[in-house]
Amino acid sequence: MAYKTSEVMEVFLDESGALRATEPFYAGLWITWQGDKWRTMVSDQRAAEAFFKEFHFHKISRNPNDWRYRFGRRIARKFIYKNWYARLLHVPGDKLDQWRRMNRRDIYDTLLTELLVKFAPHIPEPRIVITIDERNRPKDDDYLPVGIEAILRDVLPHKQIEVRLASSSNEDLLQVVDLLVGAVRQLKYPSGNQNKKALARLIQPYTIGEKPRVWVWDWS
Repeated sequence: MAYKTSEVMEVFLDESGALRATEPFYAGLWITWQGDKWRTMVSDQRAAEAFFKEFHFHKISRNPNDWRYRFGRRIARKFIYKNWYARLLHVPGDKLDQWRRMNRRDIYDTLLTELLVKFAPHIPEPRIVITIDERNRPKDDDYLPVGIEAILRDVLPHKQIEVRLASSSNEDLLQVVDLLVGAVRQLKYPSGNQNKKALARLIQPYTIGEKPRVWVWDWS
């Protein structure tokens, strides 16, 4: 069933690095009421450049002609459209120290739950469709998407909530949120990769000002 963009908000989740790593990172929600328009924009850009690979931020090389870098710049420039916003969670080093005994799956579930319970109640649309990058799970583990959907329905009893899993290879907007959180992490923890730094600078204007499009919550 198709829903009007004025009645449904689409939310996409990702994190900016390996969850068992020792370095601080970001996890975030990229939120839009015009998901189909964004899918078309990315698809059209792919066709224009004959670029059909995934454009994950962490895979961008230092090569100035790197295709992912060039394509990522095209997508980052589309952030000028005012039909999206983002809410990010900064996970500092002391929080990582508290998670040393947790496995990767539990850390991931904790992150998703914190993000969604924190920010989903502020979404005004009556229907919220949340897309999470699919992960391999034991057959008896249905926390994603069943468990987290049940939690959100309890938190937001007057809204229609749908949580779905998708592969980033098939859902371009999961790659858009990956680009965003990777670039924001680069702003906070810069690397020696000039391509990543350049992409981060394109994103930076949306993270500053009185009402930044990208709002960061520091998990302390």
